[in-house]
Amino acid sequence: MNNLLIFAVSLWFGSERALLLSKRASAEARDADRSSLRYIWFVIALGNGKGIYLGVKGIGALPMAPAFFYCMGIGLIVLGMAVRWTAIYQLRHFFTVNVALSKDHELIQTGLCRCVRHPSYTGALISFLGLGVAFANPLSTFAISVPIFLVFRFRIAVEETVLLDHFGSTYSDYCARTARLLPGVW
Repeated sequence: MNNLLIFAVSLWFGSERALLLSKRASAEARDADRSSLRYIWFVIALGNGKGIYLGVKGIGALPMAPAFFYCMGIGLIVLGMAVRWTAIYQLRHFFTVNVALSKDHELIQTGLCRCVRHPSYTGALISFLGLGVAFANPLSTFAISVPIFLVFRFRIAVEETVLLDHFGSTYSDYCARTARLLPGVW
């Protein structure tokens, strides 16, 4: 791996580690998480490990335009981080790494949340997609992106159940007019 890619991935994981340490909800609220945070980190480690291995070994690599894919991948990693951190900033104290609602919780429907219900996951998925693309390797991209998308899908189901229980029709109305991750797609 090139130094720029190592730096981008280290920056991403460092920022996620900082979130993990600083944005955890209280112990009482963790019950709503259904261990999804553990699953996410397990799948991220497994998917990234496999994808990076395939990428470094060149198994499944495209023989054409590796510099183009490398630059595009780095750009996607940075774009994904920007989307994720913008979403976290817009949610402010309502954002937690584990599924939890505070007593004063509000349903944020402005900023990025006006377009998608889970913009921080959208950003994370863009970054993971970028990591695979940087290797110019479809197998690497698949090994990283697909399992992580599936575990995020599980996590989103957990979150949406909690939000629907808490906000009722306000949340279901919000769901009717916004996509989960990508406007016009899903």
